[in-house]
Amino acid sequence: MAQPSSSTNRNGCSFALHRACLELQGAATNIIKVIEQEKNGSEAAGKEQSEYQESIINALTVENFQLKEENGAAKNKLISNLPEYFGDEYGIEIKLLGEIDISPFISIFTRRQTAKLSNDSTIMKATEMCTRWQEKIKNPAWSPFKKVTSGGIQKEIVNDDDAELKKLRKEMGISVFKAVKKALEEINEHNSSGRYPVAKLWKVEENREARLEEMMQCMLEKTTPKRRKGDNTDGQNAGCTK
Repeated sequence: MAQPSSSTNRNGCSFALHRACLELQGAATNIIKVIEQEKNGSEAAGKEQSEYQESIINALTVENFQLKEENGAAKNKLISNLPEYFGDEYGIEIKLLGEIDISPFISIFTRRQTAKLSNDSTIMKATEMCTRWQEKIKNPAWSPFKKVTSGGIQKEIVNDDDAELKKLRKEMGISVFKAVKKALEEINEHNSSGRYPVAKLWKVEENREARLEEMMQCMLEKTTPKRRKGDNTDGQNAGCTK
């Protein structure tokens, strides 16, 4: 069977993305309607009012969850189908959140390198150790987290006093410890159930996940022919370039 062409994949992705955006707009419209209903029903009294407000909150929660799911699906489609549209020149790159940075491992093994070890052997040892810790993070039986309350809000953070992490810090130093801790924080925030690294489109300068509209702006800049000097311009693209 013939494989679909690159242009076909892109057209299909663009159609799916457009459809996802329409669904997002529809979900937002529904949320506004629900809020208006809440305002109109504000004169209800007693138990009925309480039950009504609870139903509104539940409806908004469901709508918000669906909105996030659809938004995430559209972003994932962009990452898997059109990765070439993003890069340093646009200020948005694909980043694996939850993946341990191997650089501190290489640095510490290089400093401890002996005459008997070649550079290749040093890198191999660093890679092996980094891989072991990545596998450890994937293990749901290991949960180096603790719950804290700040401003009345409870959240889960990495427990620096976890026995495994304390041992790592003592044996390998603060830089390796921080690399593993950062990966744990990212995993806990973005994929706590799966415990494996996930690809996200990342706004580099602002160190955050890119919004869907920023991704689409990048695609527009990539596909729109650049104007020649002397051409009139109606405005500047603000969502993508550095």
